[in-house]
Formats: sequence, structure tokens, C-alpha cells
Amino acid sequence: MPAPKLTPWKIWIDTGGTFTDCIALTPSGEIRRLKILSSSVIKAEVKSVVADNCLLVAVNLHTSADIFKNFSVRLPGEEISLTIKSSNPDKGLIYLQSKIPKQIQVGSRIEITSNEEVPVLAARLLTETALDKKFPPLEMKLGSTRGTNALLERKGAPTALVITKGFKDLLCIGTQQRPDLFALHIIKEEPLYKIVFEVDE
Repeated sequence: MPAPKLTPWKIWIDTGGTFTDCIALTPSGEIRRLKILSSSVIKAEVKSVVADNCLLVAVNLHTSADIFKNFSVRLPGEEISLTIKSSNPDKGLIYLQSKIPKQIQVGSRIEITSNEEVPVLAARLLTETALDKKFPPLEMKLGSTRGTNALLERKGAPTALVITKGFKDLLCIGTQQRPDLFALHIIKEEPLYKIVFEVDE
């Protein structure tokens, strides 16, 4: 008799320019929500240096499970990257694999990261899956405004428009609507694309 099929996690993620919003449906039907930075880091403040390899931090680690082994702790602006040995998220304790350097003091702002893209980090936090463990079966749907933002802000690589032959100027002509109906000199915005390719259909 075949083993029963596991119900997968269902995770929906929207990655924006600053924050990534997530919602998950667990196999048992529970709904979990998560909002993290799209830079794929969790920011924390050092409240106390408890021992030579232990920090007490003010942070929301988004889980009470100790899944942070082998995550990195960084001090922004410094060439410092430490590896986490274990953690106690409920108490805000982070145990490191090495001694804490003198640059990290009470009040220091640190970043905790798995060094993964933000959708993967989000799935890891939602499912409470450590770096050395396999993800449970899951279905993920990912949306992103990053590409749209890059176009609208005219950042990133130049883009091309591929359009039916004969319609090269279609987006420039548009509907001929004008912001000021009686203006004699209309200043139009530059199109979002840099080059047009006309193709036979």
C-alpha cells in the first residue's frame, strides 16, 4: 500500500522594494503571516553581551524554534561576519561559534541573515526549517513589484519592446489623450523601452 501523500504547505509571497509580505497555509490549516525586509536580513540591536560568545538582542526572529544555526551575524559597515551556533528566540539569545569582537557592543545594530534570497528566507521562517534540513513539501506563489519599480524608476538594464510589424509607434501614439487639451507644445514622457523590434505574426 503506498504511503499517504503529505499535504503541502501553501505559501504566497509578494516581494516589494523594501518589504516582503507573506502568508502561509500550514498542512493542518493554520494561517501564518510574515513581513520581513526584502534585503533578506533581520535587523537587531544588541542589549547585552552575556558571555564571550553570547548576545542578548532586541529582535523579532519571527519564530520560537531554534532554526538559526549557521546563519550569519553581520555588523553593517564593518568587515565582520560571525556564524550562529544556536539561539533561543523566545529570550533573544544568540550563541556564536566564535568570540564576539570588540566592535560589537551594547547598542550595536546587527543583521542576521541566511544569505539566501528573501523568498527562500521567508519560507524558512514560516516552515521553521533550519539550514541543514530539507524543506517540507510546499507550493509557493511569488509576486514581485521589483521589476515594475525598476521600469517606472528607469533603473536597471535597458529594455526592448517586441511588437507586431507595422505597430512600432503604437505606444508613442497611444490614444492621443493630452494632459492639457489646448496646449500647442506637448512634452511627452520618454517611453520605458530603448529599442523596438517589429516581428511578423
